[in-house]
Amino acid sequence: MDYKKLGLICGIEIHQRLDTKHKLFCKCRPQITEEEAIQKIIRKLRAVPGELGDVDPAALYEYFRGKTFIYDYFSQESCLVELDEEPPHPVNPEAIEIALMIAEMLKLYIPDEVHVMRKTVIDGSNTSGFQRTMNIGIGRENSLINTKYGPVRIKDLELEEESSGIIQKTRNRMMFRLDRLGIPLVEIGTYPDIHHPDQAREVAETLGMICRMTGKVQRGLGTIRQDVNVSVKGGARIEIKGLQDLRLVAKLVENEVQRQKILLEIKNILEDKGLKEIKEQIIDATDLFKNTNSKLIKNILKEKGRIIATELPKFKGLMKKIICEKKTLAKELVDYCKAHGVQGFIHTDEDLSNYKLETEFENLKKKIKATDEDVVLIIAGEENQSKEVAKVLLERARQCLVGVPEETRFAQDDGTTIYARPLPGSARMYPETDIQPVTISAEILKKIKENLPEMPDEKANRFIKEYKLPKEMATQIIHSHSLSQFEELLKKYDKIKASIIANTLLSVPSEIKKKHNLDPDLIQPRFFNEVLGLLQKNKIAKEGITDVIAGLIKNPKVSALKIAEQRDLLMLPKEKVREIIKKLIGENKDFIEKKGKKAFMGIAMKNLKGKADGKLVNEIINELLK
Repeated sequence: MDYKKLGLICGIEIHQRLDTKHKLFCKCRPQITEEEAIQKIIRKLRAVPGELGDVDPAALYEYFRGKTFIYDYFSQESCLVELDEEPPHPVNPEAIEIALMIAEMLKLYIPDEVHVMRKTVIDGSNTSGFQRTMNIGIGRENSLINTKYGPVRIKDLELEEESSGIIQKTRNRMMFRLDRLGIPLVEIGTYPDIHHPDQAREVAETLGMICRMTGKVQRGLGTIRQDVNVSVKGGARIEIKGLQDLRLVAKLVENEVQRQKILLEIKNILEDKGLKEIKEQIIDATDLFKNTNSKLIKNILKEKGRIIATELPKFKGLMKKIICEKKTLAKELVDYCKAHGVQGFIHTDEDLSNYKLETEFENLKKKIKATDEDVVLIIAGEENQSKEVAKVLLERARQCLVGVPEETRFAQDDGTTIYARPLPGSARMYPETDIQPVTISAEILKKIKENLPEMPDEKANRFIKEYKLPKEMATQIIHSHSLSQFEELLKKYDKIKASIIANTLLSVPSEIKKKHNLDPDLIQPRFFNEVLGLLQKNKIAKEGITDVIAGLIKNPKVSALKIAEQRDLLMLPKEKVREIIKKLIGENKDFIEKKGKKAFMGIAMKNLKGKADGKLVNEIINELLK
């Protein structure tokens, strides 16, 4: 796609959890626990006006859904602050310092005083109905991320409390866990200076790297996520939330551009057909379906459900139109149904014989006087809810006449998105009255400036110079989430080459999946510690690292040494290695004459099964084949 011609405009926000001793507004442990909850708390939330007296539309939307929220409470990771039964404690100074450090690295303007604000959030993710946030840094002219597509300006940096972790959701209830609520995180936002999907990924990657340079951020799945704002010429700003896989950033932007492009095409098609408005015609068509042969409809009618019908004029053929990634307009509308607790609808643009409803729909079309150019659809279920969803679908269909509706969407694992709620506005912010402003003194800033960590390029160059890492490997480790662990392991295992430690962190996860068909996410940090400990003591060869870690994944309670013994991976004495190689030379004389020593090295290593260091094996081969 020609993104310049399409007028792609994109901005990014990254949310990175900080590695602190306590949560942001209490002394609870800032971690996700494996312990069972000790209590469950049930809440209802309501929307309140913001600072200027207006109620945020996204908050109103969540309020009218009328959901009940259930929270799991944990002994060490939650307290009365998380329950909103006790005022918040003063802001965690450690979190403030880390946020200031990142702000300085990004060359942001830091105000003398930081004020805590409340951001209305009543989707259940916070027990109080709002999230506490504070502006730590504001972008200046030189607050830039330089990319190969051009510079991207940093807008601001906020220090916030993490939301509750969702466990389960049903039509009327949502369940959360409070151990995640209140963990400190920084939100870094850019201006909409991004004009290519790959540029979006580059910016997200760079911001993540800068945060990791501090060595004071949490690692692992879910500790960093990206929100992306996307629009094209003639379209609208779409906020996409909750992307955790950095590799999908470019695809996510690309798919949203495609989605908006097709929605604009649909708008033009409807205009060409002469459609100017969609009137609200919603009827109860239950009587037309009382003698149906459709099992689906029969079961709903048995449960006293109703069949609610409506029409979308001039929409024939459009429901099957692909918007992006095999997702049709019909599936786009189904997302709105699901957001309101209904799983979907049946319509005339699909094969009605699959439901055995051809006759019923013919009669329905006559009743509502639909033409062959119209789409007729039904929603089956509880009467009031089905009527409400019919109104929602009609309103979304009206937005097709506009093109792209402004809204918030959730990122999916395949790079597509689903409808979440209306786009929030500025009305959701108001001052926090329980916490005093935080003064940022000149002394604090001086101390932070004197101890700023290296920037990514500086650190990569040092790794190349000091540890003799190849340039590509140095770049890979800087970009990886294993950077802090790499530096920790370097200090601890000083007899092991830096390149071996880097290669272990970078390559073992993919080898675990490829060679052993195991999930690399199951690798615990201590596995690397244990296996490198064996390597430093010459208990195993580097060739045995992957097999030992695979064993630890299967038996995490067993020691790495025990795994190495069980798998016969312990290093052989030098004389035993010599004996085996000497015997192999005798058995492979013709092969060595034809292929040479280097090819024979492969045979030797295969027979030794990782129980001898490659360098030692090479030395013995050279010695015996002089």
